[in-house]
Amino acid sequence: MTFPAVPRFPVQPILLGVGFALLVAIGTATVWLAEQSAQDARSVVHTINVQEKLSNLLLNVRRAESGQRGFLLTGRQQYLLDYRDAAPAVETYLAELRTLMSDNPERGPVLDQMDAAARTKMTELVRRSSFRPPDSTRRRSRWCNRTTASRP
Repeated sequence: MTFPAVPRFPVQPILLGVGFALLVAIGTATVWLAEQSAQDARSVVHTINVQEKLSNLLLNVRRAESGQRGFLLTGRQQYLLDYRDAAPAVETYLAELRTLMSDNPERGPVLDQMDAAARTKMTELVRRSSFRPPDSTRRRSRWCNRTTASRP
């Protein structure tokens, strides 16, 4: 008994076409994922730069405040050096933050508030540092000088 010949459907070209389409899809996805990864890395670097500038801004405001406080408590001019070094740095970091954050308009109002707060603080420090220490501060200064000179 012989069976009738069944016409054969050419499967091999279809499988080759499907394999090629999958290869193209995988290649395209790889290129897209690589570009996404690079974009994400740029975003992370940008965020770290902003965080660094924010930390440095806060550090310099605190440095200026600490120097001013030391001057007011002791009357020693050396404490104003920290203040005088930190004040220009505050302006620099505010300008750098404004530049770095210019690509994100949603952060504009927050940056404006931070800028105003930092400038207000620095103006307050200038105003208070320009005073000559009162007599009670000079007495405290002499006491601080005595106590620090007697420490080993």
